[in-house]
Amino acid sequence: MKDELFSLTGDINFKKSPNMGAVLQAALDFVRRNYKTENTFML
Repeated sequence: MKDELFSLTGDINFKKSPNMGAVLQAALDFVRRNYKTENTFML
C-alpha cells in the first residue's frame, strides 16, 4: 500500500513508513499539508 500511495502522491514519507500506523499518520499529514479547509467555522 505504501508504494502505491508514494506513486500517487510523490510523498517520501509514505515510502519511509515501517508499518500501517505510520502510513496512516503520513496520509493524515499529507492531507493537512495539501488541502485547505472550506469550513468557514474552523479557524
